[in-house]
Amino acid sequence: MIIIANLNSKISNYTASTNYHIKTYNYSGDNFIICESYIKDKKYVNKIEFFSETAIGEKTTSMDYYNGKTVNSYNETSKKVAILNRTDNITQPRIPNKVEIYNPFYYILISAISSIKSEECNGKDCYRIVILDGGIYYIDKATGLTVRTIGEGTVSTNSGKMVDTITDFQYEFDVVSEEHFIEPDIIEYEIQE
Repeated sequence: MIIIANLNSKISNYTASTNYHIKTYNYSGDNFIICESYIKDKKYVNKIEFFSETAIGEKTTSMDYYNGKTVNSYNETSKKVAILNRTDNITQPRIPNKVEIYNPFYYILISAISSIKSEECNGKDCYRIVILDGGIYYIDKATGLTVRTIGEGTVSTNSGKMVDTITDFQYEFDVVSEEHFIEPDIIEYEIQE
């Protein structure tokens, strides 16, 4: 309980930030996804690149630019498509907090059903927290930030076998500038209504 409360306190220094960059690498069986989010004040850019071993040489890219009111989406697969001025499904990326304490009961429950030990992950001194539901979280001891998550139960599209999903996280704070919000050249895209 003391470790979880301490980590939750440390991460609160970062979750209040209004200028940050998060990059995640997600590995799941045949698939590899890179997601980058740039957040500054009330604006954000979310870029997702999806690679699959079953479609060698192909990748799908999706980019959402939120200006504080609407989202412009740019998608690239075999063709480039833009959807402009969307107002639906606007969710600002946020810093993941795997030890967030919602209420006292949840705090006691998580503490009771978790196993915690020290372990290095991605060059950082971490707590490896295993929760009864099968989730494994590597939390940086110094910052409370999530370094890696491992989840069970994803079915591989190639083999049909159950595989783990591994997500690695990288963070930067106070580095996002207006340059990150420059949108692609609309001339290259087919506009979709």
